[in-house]
Amino acid sequence: MQLLAAFSLRNRSLIALVTVVAAFFGVLATTGLRQELIPSIEFPQLAVVSTYRGRRRRS
Repeated sequence: MQLLAAFSLRNRSLIALVTVVAAFFGVLATTGLRQELIPSIEFPQLAVVSTYRGRRRRS
């Protein structure tokens, strides 16, 4: 693991290039998916509304 960290620090431009290429191919693969393979996502929602009866102010 220490060897990998040292290699990465010595070759920063190579690591940046590999990261950009991997991101590019990831985006390319994602856009190439058929619609059937991408599930529709609906997040469940819940709303709670309540009232709190406080003490009345004296005038």
